[in-house]
Parts: sequence; structure tokens; C-alpha cells
Amino acid sequence: MEKVSIIDIQGVQWTVKDQEATVRIDKLEEKTNIKKTRLWSAPGSYFDLVEINDVKYYNAFFQGTPYIDAIGQTIFKIPNVGQAQAANRAIVSGDKTDNTGRVPVSLEINSDGTVKAFAMFDNQFFGTHPEIALYGQIFQMVN
Repeated sequence: MEKVSIIDIQGVQWTVKDQEATVRIDKLEEKTNIKKTRLWSAPGSYFDLVEINDVKYYNAFFQGTPYIDAIGQTIFKIPNVGQAQAANRAIVSGDKTDNTGRVPVSLEINSDGTVKAFAMFDNQFFGTHPEIALYGQIFQMVN
């Protein structure tokens, strides 16, 4: 696509004053370094590591997978990415597969790469529960 500096609309000429913005965007694109690495995936779901100018973020999207049926269940394992904290936590939604409702689910991303799910019920802190499918997205800095 050619760059233009003048636009002619029905005989009236307009000067495009975006040259400075174009230069600034070009410089920004040179300065911004983005790298994505897929750490885990299942049909409709994924868990990525996104590095923006060497700052690491977890980016995950869940669309009905994985399924959980126990509090604290390990749902998958990711490679070690240099996480310093013992655990990072995020919240997604969980739909009971028997169509009886929805519950929040806390994800615990551990420094050893295990990712655990904790469905949040009013009076249940351990054990099994009705099967739940995960839905939602997280974008969280790795620390």
C-alpha cells in the first residue's frame, strides 16, 4: 500500500498530517518486542506465555476445557518459565456440566508448572464435586 500525503475529494485537496504519527508508530514498532509461546492447549482452550519487552505474562483462554471434579485438582502442567512466586492465582468461570449453575474457579499456577483448579463453593473446601467445565480468560504478569 502506498503512503499518501494529499487526498483529493471532489476537487478539494486535503493534506494528511499523519506523518509525525506514522514516524512515531514506526519507532514504537521497532521498540516493542512481543514473543508468544504456547505452554498448553486442548480443544478450544490454551495457556500461553507472552513476553512483551522481556516482561512475562500468562495469557490463558478456556472454552469448555478442561473439566474438573475435585477441589485442588491438577488440571495440567506447563514448563517452568522462571516464575519467582510459589503461586500466581487467577479467577475464571466454571459451568457445572449437569446444567445446575455456574461457580467461580480459582486457578493456582505454581512455580513448578502445575496448574490447579479450586472451585469456590459456599461450604466445601476439599473433596469432589459435580463436574465443571472452565470458561474465561486471564492475562496476568508472571512474578
